[in-house]
Amino acid sequence: MNKFVWAIIIIVIAGLSINSINNIPKSEAEVEASASQLLNQYKRRSELVPQIVEVVKGAANYEKTTLENVIKERAKVGTIKISAQDLKNNPNLTKQFFNAQTNMGSALTKLLAVSERYPELKATQNFSTLQSQIEGNENRISVARRDYINSVRNFNILITTFPGLMWNKIFFSHEKLTNYTESDSIKETPKIAFN
Repeated sequence: MNKFVWAIIIIVIAGLSINSINNIPKSEAEVEASASQLLNQYKRRSELVPQIVEVVKGAANYEKTTLENVIKERAKVGTIKISAQDLKNNPNLTKQFFNAQTNMGSALTKLLAVSERYPELKATQNFSTLQSQIEGNENRISVARRDYINSVRNFNILITTFPGLMWNKIFFSHEKLTNYTESDSIKETPKIAFN
């Protein structure tokens, strides 16, 4: 082969290598973006909780224990300061955060279920609006969680398969990321008792 053909082959190989190398930071950025979106949805839920608590408190009758549990779980969530970088780099804090969020979601589910017992509460326009917002936000959390799980999975596949494995070892030295997992408590059906 002549020099021209070899030059073309080298240019093509170099171009493919650079593109392959760039996939790792692109995938890492996708993980950070999906983590930020997930945190954003959890923050939104946390901001809705005081509003629904006030509406429920304002009703003539309410399930005090359930309401107190929602307030307690929101307080726990508020004590955990976490960033998208923490989700990526701090598995212990990430687990603690996701467990607190799971417990908060469970408490909210119980509060919304308890509202069935109080027709005057269900009839309140503010409660209906907030209930709708919380249910919509729970759906957005579910989508954000799915996107986060997918981006972590894609990143882990990229850095553990060829050629990403090679480029990661040479240029980046990233470890596999721990993915979102549900705590055991979320897998249980909430127990709701009307005493």
